[in-house]
Amino acid sequence: IIVAEPSNKSEKGKTTYGINFQSISLFTRKFLPRKRFLVVKAVEMHLRLFFIFLTKRWDVLWVHDHDMAPILLYGWVTRVFFRKKKIIWDQHELGPKKFFNKALYHALLGIPDIIIHANHERADLLKQHVPENISVKFHVIENFPEYQFIQESANGLNLDFERWLNGSRYVLFQGIAAHHRKVMECIQAIHSFEDIRLLILGPCNEEMYAEIEQRWPNYRKKVFITGWVNPDMFIKYMDNAIASLVFYENLDLNHWLCAPNRFYNALLRGIPIISGPNPTMSNIVTKYKCGIVCQENGNNSDEIYIAIMGIMRSQDLYRSNCLRIREQYTWESQKDVFKVILNNA
Repeated sequence: IIVAEPSNKSEKGKTTYGINFQSISLFTRKFLPRKRFLVVKAVEMHLRLFFIFLTKRWDVLWVHDHDMAPILLYGWVTRVFFRKKKIIWDQHELGPKKFFNKALYHALLGIPDIIIHANHERADLLKQHVPENISVKFHVIENFPEYQFIQESANGLNLDFERWLNGSRYVLFQGIAAHHRKVMECIQAIHSFEDIRLLILGPCNEEMYAEIEQRWPNYRKKVFITGWVNPDMFIKYMDNAIASLVFYENLDLNHWLCAPNRFYNALLRGIPIISGPNPTMSNIVTKYKCGIVCQENGNNSDEIYIAIMGIMRSQDLYRSNCLRIREQYTWESQKDVFKVILNNA
């Protein structure tokens, strides 16, 4: 694995799975302001990567996301001279819609032997815009948690959170506290209950903290914000939740056709889900009755309140439906998909 990390450190090591990795440090990152001169930084990053690739022996080049698209050209040139080389383009996110019908984008899609998408909805959408000889390369690797997430035992809640709860029931909001994820509407819905609290399991920036406090000066009595939490510790916060609130505003096709970890995290732990009408989530929730879909996509706090009440009235039913289907949404459930991809590579 060769990677440019936010920490901008140059180091070598092994991942927790025992895979060798090398991270690169960019000189331009050290003196140019954050989020500025991105083109300059990108040029340096790709030049550094090209130099590293020249010294490596490889059989399959696995390119991650659209930012790494220039690496496909390197792979193509290498394959001209060494025909056994294979290329995989893992499009974890959906590219901008304006690219879909561009000849240059289609040319890039023509380079890899395999193109991977994060869910079927995104793959099916892109198939409508590309020739058939490209669409046959499409495969889907869903963004599911590992089976271990089912097996892990929480052994009680986080002590600070448990003290704050003081015996109250709570609803889970997992992920970044942001407007487009309808955090304000979720907090408003919780304030309609006397004895239900809200856990925000994720980061919250200073501006959002200030906005929440301005609107609800005593919000800390009803809302617990963890800040960033290591994924290994998620279950020590989430297991006893009444429901998990998962909303993604329709900002673009990537948000609308989302494949959120937090949706599947809740499902694997048997927590009923309250989602918006985003197809990737609502199709599962509706089909298996493992939660409730809010048609206004979190814009209406009253609808969220009613959905929470609906979950509470049939808590055992929704929870048992989650437990009944959860194994089909684990990473390991995709073994046959991996086999097809690896055999084609």
